Amino acid sequence: AVVLGCSASGGTGWAIAEGLAAAGANVVVAARSAAPLKVLAAQIGGTAVVCDAGKAEDIAALAKAATDAYGRIDIAVNAAGLPVVGMIAALASLIFQRMQDAARDPVLHAQVAQLAVDDRTLERLARLSARAYALSGNFTALHLLTACHAMRVLSAFVDDDGASLRWFWQAWAAAVVAAGMKALPAPALQSWNAIVNQALESHDEHVIKLVDSCREEERAYGGSGWRQAASRAVTPAPGQAQ
Repeated sequence: AVVLGCSASGGTGWAIAEGLAAAGANVVVAARSAAPLKVLAAQIGGTAVVCDAGKAEDIAALAKAATDAYGRIDIAVNAAGLPVVGMIAALASLIFQRMQDAARDPVLHAQVAQLAVDDRTLERLARLSARAYALSGNFTALHLLTACHAMRVLSAFVDDDGASLRWFWQAWAAAVVAAGMKALPAPALQSWNAIVNQALESHDEHVIKLVDSCREEERAYGGSGWRQAASRAVTPAPGQAQ
């Protein structure tokens, strides 16, 4: 995922940027103070853009710098007390906007209609999510997998003749279209003990919940792929320190 973080030269903004980078996101950090911003960018392997969030022309330049560097912006995070996210959304297509566009596409609707909604639908989606995350480290793929885990837990309390599952599948498919996943070198396959120990030491809630979801989905469905996805979660992205 490509994440743009505003007011990132210290405090909450800095911590958010560190966490997102540790989760494998490409992070563009922005603030008025150049010196700490450059330190943060070097530390997380991100891109620094000096920007005054109170100036519309600076926000436009920030959006251009991020899209020039990575081709898109998926998520905008604002630690400043200004309506920056709305301004960015007006300048660049964020992931929720791309999901909405995909959901309106008749081609996607045709694909959604082809999936058999049955007792194994959620398992198939979970396995595909694990494979997608293992092969890409994509931030959206991470959430697809944890969402499948959550949906499985919640489905025990839902009695709607499969309607919730059909809507979930449509949202899942739209997220896949919007994610822009790219293949990465496969991570080294680690033991569950090693994976869990690293997750317990992590301060990144995304790593923790992904590892937990993989363990629980393996217990529920069996088979392979879950440990590969969990290994990806605890493996630093290329160019990043753990």
